[in-house]
Parts: sequence; C-alpha cells; structure tokens
Amino acid sequence: MNKQTMHFITGYFFLGTLTFLKKLQLFPGIVFGILSFSANAQEAMNIRLLGEWTSSSVSVNPQGAKFSDLWAFDINGKNYAALCSTDGIHFIEIGADGSMVERDFVQGVHFGPSVVNRDVATFNGYLYAVCDHGFSTLQIIDLHYLPDSVHVVLSTDQFFQRAHSVFVDTSSATLLVCGPSSTINGDRAMDVFSLSNPENPSLLGSFNSVQYVHDAYMRNDTAWLNCGFDGLLVVKINIPFSIQIIGDLPAYPEMGYNHSGWLSEDGRYYVFSDETPNRRMKLCDVSNLNDIQVLSLFHSGTDAQNMAHNMMLFDDYVYVSHYRDGLQIFDISDKSFPQRIAWYDPETVDGFAFSGAWGIYVYRNEHRILISDMQRGLLYYQFDAPPRLASDRTEFGVAPNPAFDVIWFWRSSSRLYPVQLQIWDLSGKIVFEEKFPSIDRFSVDINSWDSGMYFFTISGIEVSTKYSGKFIVSH
Repeated sequence: MNKQTMHFITGYFFLGTLTFLKKLQLFPGIVFGILSFSANAQEAMNIRLLGEWTSSSVSVNPQGAKFSDLWAFDINGKNYAALCSTDGIHFIEIGADGSMVERDFVQGVHFGPSVVNRDVATFNGYLYAVCDHGFSTLQIIDLHYLPDSVHVVLSTDQFFQRAHSVFVDTSSATLLVCGPSSTINGDRAMDVFSLSNPENPSLLGSFNSVQYVHDAYMRNDTAWLNCGFDGLLVVKINIPFSIQIIGDLPAYPEMGYNHSGWLSEDGRYYVFSDETPNRRMKLCDVSNLNDIQVLSLFHSGTDAQNMAHNMMLFDDYVYVSHYRDGLQIFDISDKSFPQRIAWYDPETVDGFAFSGAWGIYVYRNEHRILISDMQRGLLYYQFDAPPRLASDRTEFGVAPNPAFDVIWFWRSSSRLYPVQLQIWDLSGKIVFEEKFPSIDRFSVDINSWDSGMYFFTISGIEVSTKYSGKFIVSH
C-alpha cells in the first residue's frame, strides 16, 4: 500500500460519483469488458501450488503483514527470489521441484514492525533495495557469490533516506527510484540513475512535473509513470539528461490512485491498476501516445472492494497479484473483452482490503509464477494455460478430442453464466461432477481415467439451458 492512499481514500469516495460521470463524458466510445460473477467455492482454477516459503521470526506490522514485494533472478545457473519483509531481504533458492531454501538474509537499515513497504530490483548480478519508512538508505547487494552468500557493497543516504519503489531497465542500464525523500534533499517525484558502474550509481537527475510517482516501467528510453491521483504519464529520458513528456492519461473511467502497470512486448498495449476499492484494471491502446485509448476494464469480480495490486503482461496474459484474491490471470487476446481464466486464492485473510498478494514475478516461458503474500510469504505456482479460443467459436465444445491428460470445455462469450458439469462413463457411472463459475473455459484432469468414451452435460445453474456431448480419453 502506498504512503498517500490512506490520506486520500476517504475524501475520494465522496468525490467518486461526480468525478466518474465527468470522465465518462471524455470517453464516449469506450468499450467495457465486464466480467460476470457468481459466488463459487473454488479457491483455484488452472493453477497449482508448487511450493511455499515463510519465516515465523519475521516482525509483524500493525496491518498483520510480514512481507511486501519481491523480484526474481538467475545467477550461477540457479533460480532465486529476493523477498522483502519488515526486517529486510530474504534470498531464497527455488528448486525445479518447487523446493525453497533461504540462502542468505540482509537486514534493512530500517527494520521492524513499522515497515510496510520495501522494494527491490536487479541488474547484472546486483540488487538495489529501498524502504519507504524511517531513515533508510539505498542498499546495493552483490549476488555473485550465491548460493554461499550475498554482500552489501553500498549503503548510502546520499540521495535519499526513503523511497517507495525501484525499476531497472536493463537495455539502458537505468535505475528509476520512485518517491524518493530525505531530510537533506527533500521530496522528489522520481530520481533517475545510471548503472554504468553497478556498484556506484550516478544520479542523472530528477523528475518533478507531478507531485509523486508511485511506480514506473521503463523500456529503452521511454518510461511509463504511475502518478497516483495525477494519472498516467509517458516520458522520454534523454542523454544528456532531460525528461520530455510524450503521452499522458490524466483522466479515465473508474479513475482512482494510479498504482502500477506493464507494457506489452510489442509496445502497443499498456495495462495498469488503480489502488482504490471498486476500481477495475485498465487495458489501453498506446500505439498513438497523443491519443491513449482505454479499451476495456476488468478485475477478479469476486468482491467490488477487492483491488488489483501489481501485474505483468506477457503473451496476451495479464498476471496479477490481486490482494485478497491472490493470484489472478486474465486472457486479453480479445482486447475488448478480457477473460478471467485462472486463479489461486490462498484465503489467508478476511476484512482488511490491503492484505494478501502483494508482488508478482512471472517466468513467462514456463508459465511459472511467484507471489509475495503479505501474511504467508513466498508462493510458487504453475499456470496450466487453457487453449486459446477463436472469436467465432460455436456455443459449446470440448478440446482436444481425443484427450490425453486434460480435457477442456469451452463456451461462447454469450454463454457466460454458472454451470454444472457432469461426466459419466459407458456404464452410466458418474465419474465427475462440479460447478463452475462464469468463465469461458475450464478443464478436468483425466490422467487417472481409463481410456474409452465418456459422455457429459453442461447445465446452467441460474439459466435454463443444457448442452450434451461426448469425448474420448486415449492414454
């Protein structure tokens, strides 16, 4: 949670309705991708938990949380996660079998129950860490000696004592520090550093055209800045140092506290979240920075008060750490109608909106995902990606047929309502029965089933409709 949200959140609710109506007038042609929702008891869909790490010795803050953000990296042929906590940074080796072992720990300069947010990023075997509380420093940690140990090579308050978040663009060797603050240098919206010498960053300059930059994403010379209640800015960072604003989105539907976002690989789309209850994520067409268009809005749909926090976007999948809703994954191949296709809710907390899943890291080529859970620690998941569906698909179908290990059931976007699936074998024995929520595809694990023909019915729970069919299992 950011340091300004709690100050603004009450007043923003009073202004919400009027502000939203004004913004709708600015976007008359917008298409809303609204996700249907029905209550369901399923805690997971198309995601498996591979491993989990926690520590009972970590300090608990007044929010009941111990952990905040994370980042992952490879070094010396092994996978690691840097998990932030109230006390410091935990360096955890992640095995191919889902095992997790803490290899080292670096205590924060400021640590203990007063810490809510700590953030990290990596570059060329070094980790850059900041804390948004107390009198802290920029910590630079050498990772090259893992799995034996890590080493702090620099801890300095020369530039700032507190900062909210960091992002490294490896292509330009640039470090962005968002929301830096110190008693000596005052508050800035964002600092920009060169990492040409990774152990001794040089400050190129600061950006102060807005009051605050909460988070940032940078690729080459272009940075996408999430500026809280000032909306979204796109800037070009020039050398010799100057910053030029080349795009902005100061107002948009369901505007809240512009928190964080991610750019698609082709640079055409940007997705971001607002850290405000009852605000959906926004998918934008950014191919023309002079006219950024919001294409659709979407969220988990489980509770209007639940919020998306951080995200990554790869291969038309948006992977989200969705606070109390845990890990949520959306298919945005249809840009006007994003679909929630996978989730895993560990159900760790109730009541407080700012709890649960904080940070996310995606191993995109393996569909493996790390989540930092504020209460539980580090969670390691496998995403079983469903088949992509054609926009002109028929109302119902199964794929593949014959099936080997998993059978997928899919339906058209006009048929999104809760259903009950029943499957029986040739003898008439029911071998599977389960209810599914309002999603357009769902799967059944058939690894342990005998080869042969099976029959199924998909029946609407709230709508009087039924579809029947058959498929073959062949091992």
